[in-house]
Amino acid sequence: MTSRFRDAWAASLLSVSALASAALAFAVQAVLARSLQPWEYGRFATALAVVTIIAPAVGFGVPSFWLKAYGAEGWAAKRWMEPSVSFVARSALVCLITTAVWAWIGTADTRTGYLLLSMLPVVLTQAAVEAASVKLQLEEKFGRVAMWQALQHAGRLMLVLVCWQSGAGSEAIAFGFGGIGVLVTLGAFRSVAMLRSGAAELVGHGPKSAARNGHESLPTPSLAEL
Repeated sequence: MTSRFRDAWAASLLSVSALASAALAFAVQAVLARSLQPWEYGRFATALAVVTIIAPAVGFGVPSFWLKAYGAEGWAAKRWMEPSVSFVARSALVCLITTAVWAWIGTADTRTGYLLLSMLPVVLTQAAVEAASVKLQLEEKFGRVAMWQALQHAGRLMLVLVCWQSGAGSEAIAFGFGGIGVLVTLGAFRSVAMLRSGAAELVGHGPKSAARNGHESLPTPSLAEL
């Protein structure tokens, strides 16, 4: 396989996964609108909108920066992982607390607040998906990237279809969304741990042992530098 064909195939996979994720997200909303009463759907959509708005603040794009760092520094970019993990953990904590406070004092009624609290883990999923996707891209496992990016929406679609057929309400769906968020976050934790320990299969920078000596003198960046 030539490099040009490989790059075209990788770009095609990523494009298809993005389109598939968008289609699955649309299908989830369509099924929700059909399965819930208008007032119930309105409350659910309100709660989901809050976590969706807050989610990008977790990590604030740091996983995307890893692609640049590893592309420029190779194996030595592992030095960025400690401040990155620290920053993502702190921003995640702030975002979770902010969401919980908003559920308590910012919602129009207690039921909407309960839905919001049930979906609290969803706040973490965007950063989790990005982190795992970056690790897989660095390993040039683009097929797995495509599957990983569509996994959350596929799980949500299966959940809402089951809840629709069983007659479950918005509370069960919100709790299910939260459960999917927990699973996605735990799945991404392994990817972050492998990058942090240097155990990822970094492609295109030669063997790790050969690159180690040339980068031992590079300092670990501070949180402010990150």
